[in-house]
Amino acid sequence: MTDSIYKTNKYSMPLFEIVGVTSTVMTFFAAFVLLASEREKNFVWILERLKWLIFIVDFLFTVFVNDRDVSLMSELKMCFQFF
Repeated sequence: MTDSIYKTNKYSMPLFEIVGVTSTVMTFFAAFVLLASEREKNFVWILERLKWLIFIVDFLFTVFVNDRDVSLMSELKMCFQFF
């Protein structure tokens, strides 16, 4: 699950969080990122780091949930098209 939280820090930068859910319905925080802006190049950077993290821990996922952010959705399709 991915989401951005706005204007909650002194820098007024969006906080992007990635949360996972286990098979026993327990949630865990996978990553937090302060973004300069919500642009596609920033999402590409985040998703490339997430892909690296997934391969390191040998984790397989099937679903991404977001808040209909069109630029994030297009980058998810491009970065994870082989899944």
